[in-house]
Amino acid sequence: MERIDKRKAWILKLRIGKPVKVFQFQCPKVDEMVAATHPRYADPEDCQFFYVCINGDTPRRNGCKLGQVFDDESKKCDWARNVPECAEWYKGRLTEQQLADLENPPTPRPKANKVSRRKHQQQPV
Repeated sequence: MERIDKRKAWILKLRIGKPVKVFQFQCPKVDEMVAATHPRYADPEDCQFFYVCINGDTPRRNGCKLGQVFDDESKKCDWARNVPECAEWYKGRLTEQQLADLENPPTPRPKANKVSRRKHQQQPV
């Protein structure tokens, strides 16, 4: 089956009432103990995405936030520079400065404390 974008799949599902396979990923066979943990696997074509295999057999595609990629070793999202096989993933998409800004966002300035408008109740003596 050729790759269908998510919106088309959703429209097809509405029209025919059956789920449509959007991605070609198939969960590897695992024993029940591993299946119960909903194992994660890197998307073989896109470093920013990964699959969670619900009960070990139903793939659900998930993604890491911008600037991050899925680390198949730790099974978590991490900054691209920390995952050797995906270190260049954002090259040509984001500048080094944009990646640095995503990884180290500016610290927000604290807001001034507002004075409470609540009426204070007097404590009994």
